[in-house]
Amino acid sequence: MLKKIILVLFGFVFLFSYNLVFASPIINEFMYDLDGADIDWVEIYNGDSTDVDITTLKLFISNSTSNHGIIKYSGSQILNEGEYGIIVPTSQISAFTSRWGDSGNLFTSSFSLPNESATIEINNGDKNLPLDSVSYTSAAGGSGDENSLSGSLIPSTPTPGAENQTSSGDNGDGNNDDDNSDSGTTSDSSSKKNDVETIQKLLVNKIKIIVKSPAFVGVPVEFTVNNTVPENSCGKYFWNFGDGNSEETGKMYPIPKKFTHIYYYEGEYIVTLECYKSYLSLEPETSDKITLKVVPADILISRVGDEKDFFVEISNNTSFEADISNWILLSNWKKFVFPKNSILKPKNKIIISSKITNFSLGDESTLRLLNSQGEVVFDYLSFIEPVKVLAKNYTQPKVAVSEPVDNTFNIADVAGNNIEIKKMASSSTGLNGLVDNLSAEVIKSDVNVKDNFKYGIFGLIAFLGIGTSAAYFVRNRNRKPTLETNENDFEIIDG
Repeated sequence: MLKKIILVLFGFVFLFSYNLVFASPIINEFMYDLDGADIDWVEIYNGDSTDVDITTLKLFISNSTSNHGIIKYSGSQILNEGEYGIIVPTSQISAFTSRWGDSGNLFTSSFSLPNESATIEINNGDKNLPLDSVSYTSAAGGSGDENSLSGSLIPSTPTPGAENQTSSGDNGDGNNDDDNSDSGTTSDSSSKKNDVETIQKLLVNKIKIIVKSPAFVGVPVEFTVNNTVPENSCGKYFWNFGDGNSEETGKMYPIPKKFTHIYYYEGEYIVTLECYKSYLSLEPETSDKITLKVVPADILISRVGDEKDFFVEISNNTSFEADISNWILLSNWKKFVFPKNSILKPKNKIIISSKITNFSLGDESTLRLLNSQGEVVFDYLSFIEPVKVLAKNYTQPKVAVSEPVDNTFNIADVAGNNIEIKKMASSSTGLNGLVDNLSAEVIKSDVNVKDNFKYGIFGLIAFLGIGTSAAYFVRNRNRKPTLETNENDFEIIDG
């Protein structure tokens, strides 16, 4: 009997020691879709007596193909028994500390949690051998409802760095809190799946508008609809984009889940979406509303190279990240498409080599930047300042101008009238000084050309008429009268 007791105690000690040495930290809580802000984080809990150096671990997200290193931001990189550590995306650490503070053990890593579904893993460097793993979908909760998910996929109020609010407490068998924590954190995937199925039965269908914010003026914005219960989809959507424009889906199957819209002015727009059970429904089953900020699309081709290296420089002058995936650089003969996940940091630029784009000198005259919808965002030709050519200041010779001389002459009397014409002439001397830099001007006559022509024709006709009448009169005046004679008036004289 004594031997049996000794063997049982030995086995208990062996198993307990194995748990101490090989037990690993767990994923205790995570936030993947905070309403109104993009702040993701993963909480790690060490429930073992063995200390854990979080910076020696790796974080793996199923939307990536590589492990992500973990760097200490504040607190201790060593988690003692019962301690928590929060891993936050490097780009979102400021937003996290503004909302939840910087106390506790904070770490950063280059990752993001998708809003739809993903698998989160921590490992010792081999992503094929995770120390702990959690898979989630938006149907489990935490999708824009201000809640986080626990490691067992229970939605609750976020408690980064502290005990989850949904912890079960004492189980009634005399175990202490540590035992409860340990038992709660060692739940297998089967129990997690059951939790998800139970939650899905309790959830009513909700819709969520997914859009990248901010949007840019004149650039198409893509809106995506997410149903919390995929099986309970909508038969009709009605969009109000907040700028006076709206859209309603017609009788179509399947109902599209993505919509695009263009805002033409900057500002903040309230976008609403209503979900109707069927196309004939008069009242919406559920709805969602967001505020979308629209800023000027100050994204441009800021510089190009020369014949030796014809690079193209793209600048983002806005205060926000700009996704230029599938944007196009286009000239008359060449085209370059930016690959997906092409992100421009705020107030930053990228320089693209001609070895990648195949552009060369001469393309700059027709170089344009187009968005993913094929609309021109920037024309480099309009950006080039015209070259200012300064005319030489030619100095005319100094010319002395004399006082006007009054010259008169008479023209013979025409039709009984004497016409005196006075001509004012200027010679090359005088005017009490020198005139510099004389400029030539075209002096426009104030005589109406049409009137001049009309009067000329009239004068010509009048002249011809007067001339003809005068000739006839003179001719008749000089003609002698003809005497009538007869044969009796003549006398023949013989010689």
